[in-house]
Amino acid sequence: MARSEIAQKVDKLEQAIMELVYSQRKTEMQIQNLTEQFVSFQNEVREANRKRDEGMEQLRKEMIAFKNEMAELNKKRDQSMEEFKKEMAELNKKRDQSMEEFKKEMLSFKNEMAELNKKRDQSMEEFKREMAELNRRRELGLEEYKKKVDQDIQEMRRQWGNLANKMGTLVEDIFAPSIPQAIKRYFGCDPDTVIQRYYTRDGHTEIEIDLLVLCKAEGKAFVTEVKSSPDRVKYIEEFIQKSKILKDLVPILKEYEIVPIYAGLSLNENTVNLLTRSGIYAMVLKGDILEIVNFDQVNK
Repeated sequence: MARSEIAQKVDKLEQAIMELVYSQRKTEMQIQNLTEQFVSFQNEVREANRKRDEGMEQLRKEMIAFKNEMAELNKKRDQSMEEFKKEMAELNKKRDQSMEEFKKEMLSFKNEMAELNKKRDQSMEEFKREMAELNRRRELGLEEYKKKVDQDIQEMRRQWGNLANKMGTLVEDIFAPSIPQAIKRYFGCDPDTVIQRYYTRDGHTEIEIDLLVLCKAEGKAFVTEVKSSPDRVKYIEEFIQKSKILKDLVPILKEYEIVPIYAGLSLNENTVNLLTRSGIYAMVLKGDILEIVNFDQVNK
């Protein structure tokens, strides 16, 4: 029995020794592997150091060559700077001489210019006086000419109006052909109907409209009174009263907004002001165009 236990212990001991030998062998192999890797690393380090040393040597040689080149360049630069300084000194000397001559010339030029400016100022003053006198005479002449032209135009229009009125054609010949364009230009509507000398009668009341212009789409009726002597207050007051009763006496105007226009070849300022206060447009002939001279004031 004791022998059997001893045999078992021997077996276990042998087993332990074998495992120890295996573990030691494995450790030796790992050490061998590490050793080989370390040797390889040392070789790589040596190679890297060798290449570094070669690079450093090459760099050192290049630096020496660079220093030599820089020394040569500095030498040439110093020589060039010295030459440049000499040239600049010579140029400065010549410049100072030239500047002195230039100063003398400039002083002489200033003196000449001062004399010329003095003479120019004297001439300019005389020129201004002459121009002022010419402008005064021209303005007097223009003012007189304008007054004469305005008088001639007014007289021409008065004579034209008198002649047309005598012939009964002031409306037909002058205002009727141009009234549609004037209505469109000022009020933005295309007339559908233009009636000259519209006449109606309601009992004892007679109504005559020199020019009746209808814009159906806009619902506006433009009632125009044309006078050859438009500045008579009596005519203006009669037209104001007529404008107030038109809708009651003229059946076709019941559905329209009445827009009264008082027209003449020319209107004086008092007439225009009276029409404006009454809310009536004042129309005159300027050249060959009909214009409403108080359009903006009435629209306010």
